[in-house]
Amino acid sequence: MEAKAWAGTTVDMYDLHRFPADRQAVCNPDIRTYSTTTAHDATREPYMTLRTRAQIEAGGFGHLYRFCSSCSKEG
Repeated sequence: MEAKAWAGTTVDMYDLHRFPADRQAVCNPDIRTYSTTTAHDATREPYMTLRTRAQIEAGGFGHLYRFCSSCSKEG
């Protein structure tokens, strides 16, 4: 099962990065998130909560979001 690790930042809510447990972006440790997983995730924007990439892409506005290519690389 894919981890809920994708979220945006306060700088650009449409640029999504992957955040492991330390909440630092995979591509750049200076990029941090304060997004969380809550009981209200269904009504929150993807930049406000940690979600799987599949959840974001399947949403009605998934086409608006950009996934960081460096964070997308497995490693």
